[in-house]
Amino acid sequence: LELALGTEAVVQGALDLEFRPLSGIPKPVVSARLERDRAPDRLEQAAPPRHAGRFMQQARRACGVSFREASARTRAIARELGDRRYYCSPGALSDYETRTSAPRHIHKLISICSVYFASPTALLQACGAPIEKAGTVALPSEFVKKSSAPSGTQGRPSRFLREMNRRLGPLPWFLCRSAAALFGLPGVSLRDLFWVGQSPRLKHSCLSGAQFLVVDRRQKRPKASLSCPAWAQPIYVLQMRGGSYLWGFCRLDNGTLILYGLEHRARSLRLRNRVDAEVIGRVVGMIRKLA
Repeated sequence: LELALGTEAVVQGALDLEFRPLSGIPKPVVSARLERDRAPDRLEQAAPPRHAGRFMQQARRACGVSFREASARTRAIARELGDRRYYCSPGALSDYETRTSAPRHIHKLISICSVYFASPTALLQACGAPIEKAGTVALPSEFVKKSSAPSGTQGRPSRFLREMNRRLGPLPWFLCRSAAALFGLPGVSLRDLFWVGQSPRLKHSCLSGAQFLVVDRRQKRPKASLSCPAWAQPIYVLQMRGGSYLWGFCRLDNGTLILYGLEHRARSLRLRNRVDAEVIGRVVGMIRKLA
């Protein structure tokens, strides 16, 4: 597909980091409209929205969803977060587009920006509250949470975390609460993350640039998947008797762990389960650098 830059498409930015779940991935559904070859449409030079309602209308039309479809998406957000305040009914979404002011509840704004793929900064701009003017008024004292932690008890800074911040930059805040849902786990802690950024060149391109593995410690019985190709087999992390770690495709055969290394020219290893090595868990997600 060839597009003219500026008139038929715009470049929003470059992807540099990928958070990829490796298990429980639903099969993608492609719209029937995309199966046909068609000439690309020219980008509409829409006028800046005069108010919040107009902004939400433009955002909804740009992503091509109906009020009913958008409402179903907000229901999924409310169910995932366990808070009905994130839900917006089809009628409410329709009413919001006729108003000049934005919804009063921040939960509704978050849901609307999520389902319409809209920028919260642009929405605030349309509401007459540009983010550039934020932070000019002090927060009232009754809303400031008093810290009960004693002073002078801070731990030593972590060299590893400081190095990760230098390499990857600050991670987005939404990962604090959404990482567990993204990787299908009840919760994600530092114990579930394994650093593999120093691994040599790997066999499969889908694993290149891997920095961290997200491991489900509940899945400790390796088994191969007959329906998956070689590059999509389940990956496991093993701990050796000496304390080192290995990762790769793995299966259990009569008490023997057979590990297929992911590095070029790596040979398979046969290890006695719970004698030579122990299964830490199955890799259910990966954090990967793309650039």
